[in-house]
Amino acid sequence: EGVTASSFLLVEKETFQVISGRDYDHKHPPASTTKVLTTIVALEQLQGNETIVPDKAVLNIPASKLNLIPGKQYQAIDLIKGTMIESANDAAYTLGSYIGGSEELFTEMMNEKARSIGAYDSNFKNASGLFVEGQYTTCWDLALMFRYALESDNFRNIIATRYFLFNDSKRSVRYKNHNRLLFCFEPTIGGKTGFTRASKHCYVGA
Repeated sequence: EGVTASSFLLVEKETFQVISGRDYDHKHPPASTTKVLTTIVALEQLQGNETIVPDKAVLNIPASKLNLIPGKQYQAIDLIKGTMIESANDAAYTLGSYIGGSEELFTEMMNEKARSIGAYDSNFKNASGLFVEGQYTTCWDLALMFRYALESDNFRNIIATRYFLFNDSKRSVRYKNHNRLLFCFEPTIGGKTGFTRASKHCYVGA
């Protein structure tokens, strides 16, 4: 059938009927598909107009990133868009630290949210999806979380955004959505890509 992924799942959104799949209950490191849950929690906890100031830790976070500057003020909605569209690890970390008081406490909120959605085979240890031992999800859980996220108009608008203009006091940077399907596959609603060496390529979308 031409699907090379070790695990995959295709479900009908409303009924959650499985159309096709393989090892979709297998636990994998989630890479940046993690940011779907980070974004769900952020959209539910914030208005979007909050002013958020990153700490020094953002300097050591690997790409993809918005190159946030510690001590500088950013608007919450820009960090949320940066997290989903540019897959910015520094933005995800900064949102998590702001909402939870620390990234660690934020991941407790993430795990609680995942369980409330019915995603019981997932465990998150950071907001970005950067590889860390003991962080995992399944195709089934990702599908549940993504279906839940699609109920939010804000989420749908963000994942459908092809280009995101990030105003960084001195300059404006235009970021292109990492999701290539938005540009070449008409019925695409949106999705989230991910890649780390441990996870390989991963994707969740509708």
